[in-house]
Order: sequence, then C-alpha cells, then structure tokens
Amino acid sequence: MANERIGIRSGTLAAWTAAVTTPGTEFEIRNRELIYVEDLQEILVGDGVNDFSGLSRDRTISGTLDADSLIVQHKVAFNNALPETLTEGQMSWNPDEGTVEIGLNGGDVVLQIGQEQVYYVKNQTGETILNGTVVMAAGTLGNSGRILITKAIADGTFASKYIIGIVTEDILDGEDGYVTSFGKVRGIDTSAFLDGDILYADPAVPGGLTKVHPVAPNLKVSVAIVIKADPTNGTLFVRPTFAGNLNELTDVEIIGVTDRDVLRYNATNSRFERHDIYADITSEAILYAIALG
Repeated sequence: MANERIGIRSGTLAAWTAAVTTPGTEFEIRNRELIYVEDLQEILVGDGVNDFSGLSRDRTISGTLDADSLIVQHKVAFNNALPETLTEGQMSWNPDEGTVEIGLNGGDVVLQIGQEQVYYVKNQTGETILNGTVVMAAGTLGNSGRILITKAIADGTFASKYIIGIVTEDILDGEDGYVTSFGKVRGIDTSAFLDGDILYADPAVPGGLTKVHPVAPNLKVSVAIVIKADPTNGTLFVRPTFAGNLNELTDVEIIGVTDRDVLRYNATNSRFERHDIYADITSEAILYAIALG
C-alpha cells in the first residue's frame, strides 16, 4: 500500500476569525473537517453547521482513550463535581480533599497528591498486619526495593528511628502493601480515643497506639492525631515525631553507661562524655586520707 497523507488547512487565530467560513461559502468548514490554529496549537473539528467562531473547543472525551502516548499542550481538567471510586492506575479529582488522587497498586489504596506520603513495603512476619497498625523497619528484601516491616516494638528494645508509620491497608503475609508516613489512614477503629487526641506508639502492645504519654525507657514517639473517633470509619492523620536517645545527639558520646554516671564536657574532644562521679569521690577520699597520714 502506498503511503498517503492527509492535508489539514491551517492558519492563525486572527486569520481564521477574519475568514468567512460559514457553510455554503468558498472557505466553509465542512462537517468532520479538521482545521489547525497555528498560534494556539489546537485542532478543531467542523460540524457542518457553524463557522469558525461557533466551533466547539471542548476537548471532553467520554469512555476510554487508548493511546501509546498522549501529549497535553496546556492542561488537563478533571470533573470536580463528585469524588470517584478509583482502582489501580486511575486518577481523578477529589473535591473533599481538594487535590488529585491516584489509585495505587492493588487497588485498595488511594494517594492524595501533595497531602500524603507512603512506603511500598513487604510483610514477611508470618501473619497479616492490619490496617491501622504502627510498624517499624525490620530489614530489606534484596533487589526488590522493599523494606520489610513488623509491628512496632516501643518498649525501648529498639531505637525509635526504626518506626516508619502506620499501615494503610491489610497486608497479608508474603504480600506487598503501603505504609503511611504522612497523611490520613481511614476506615479503622478509633473508638478508644477522642477527636484531637495525640497518639503514641504503645510500649505495652506491639503495633498498638495509646494516648498515654510513655515514660522512659519506653520510646516516646508521637505517631498520629485522631481526626475522627469511630468504631469502623475512624481516621488518623499520621506524622511520626521522634524523641531520640541522649547518645544520638551530635555533641554527646556515651559508651558503657553504669550507675552513678554523669555527663561531663570534654573540651579536647568538643563533646559531652560519660563520667563516673563515684570514681572521683573515691579518689578524693583516698587522697584526703593520705594527706591526713
């Protein structure tokens, strides 16, 4: 088959506006004819009724657009009247949250652009980790790019820096899923709390939440605030805030802490270090005894 070309009439907006293009005239725009507006980089379609000024410039597409690539010259406008129920790979405008959202892998999690941050992780704990569970990093899975997670242990056994957020969907053992580190987690039981409560990683319950401020040596990690207290449709806003250990401060170096130790500044090393005050007292007592003879 020989190659064929389709010619499209083109001109500037001013030229098209000045031309007499009504049906029946020399320069009429015929039904289904394509014309190109050079300075606007737009293609319009004739309807056999209107001249140039009356042609619709609405680019609304109903149904499915199947294309290997699509270039949008100016903007994409979403229907913002009602929220959509999204599945994996879909995008829409969410009028309740005031932003665009995307359906993520698996179809159970929707990401509100600019308002949420999530990790894509793997569960290999041997059990399902439920939506609303506080989790911590437990390692990585080689070349998969996944962080392995487990229920957060907040009794001081592990440093607070391992806590990464709250699971935002049920993640079966051996499966991948999402953890929210910033943003809303919905559809969980928050009936034990009140709207506005600040919640901490629970030292007594791995993966749990408590509104009771933990005491040392338990971790003091404020994980979320209660947006909606409800037994089934509760909502949390997640933003883990960590209170690190003393030894994690940049000007402190502590090794082998024991009873009676205090911090003492070492000007030579430009840092605070562990110091056994009892040893000083003992040394001074010995010197005093020697001085007395």
